[in-house]
Amino acid sequence: MRGLVIENPPTFPTPDFVQVREFRATAELFALFSDRPVIDEAVVDIAQVTLVKNQAGQRNVALLQERLAGAPAPARAGAPPATGPAPKPREFLIRHLELRLDKLRLVDVSGDQPSTQEYDLGIRQTYENVTTPVQIAVPILGQLAARGGVIGDLAGKLGADALATAKQTGEILKDAGKQAGAALQGFFQSLEQKPKK
Repeated sequence: MRGLVIENPPTFPTPDFVQVREFRATAELFALFSDRPVIDEAVVDIAQVTLVKNQAGQRNVALLQERLAGAPAPARAGAPPATGPAPKPREFLIRHLELRLDKLRLVDVSGDQPSTQEYDLGIRQTYENVTTPVQIAVPILGQLAARGGVIGDLAGKLGADALATAKQTGEILKDAGKQAGAALQGFFQSLEQKPKK
């Protein structure tokens, strides 16, 4: 796919969400439907991601996660609440992944003073044998932290939160393509949630 644009719903002040220059993946068809999908090669080239918190305090990333995960099945009347361990996240393997991410915008109109911050990230990262979203997040945080300045400080403060969010997001999403994007969603969501002092 080339030139893919994902927009926010009308409840957000800006339509911009994700602008993808290119998304390409090669895999054997039957491997995608197995218990452990295998993607031989993937390229994700993102021009810009805009993370938005609207006036109601809702985040566009959280809304996307909810919609991708789907609504939980309604409980039957009189049935006991579900117990037991959470379902095991679906395993996957991406043998070779190239990730490019140029710009990140943070827009927050939930408070009295709306704010917009823009970051030129210029991320170019190559991965081999990816099996968890955390593997994707760690090198990105390392790149940002190594730069110093505002982006480096932000990465340092949010490193643990970004990894935890990436892992949690990966467990929510269902199929291999969604799981490849889960780490990015987790990382971006953690950037929005600055620690309170």
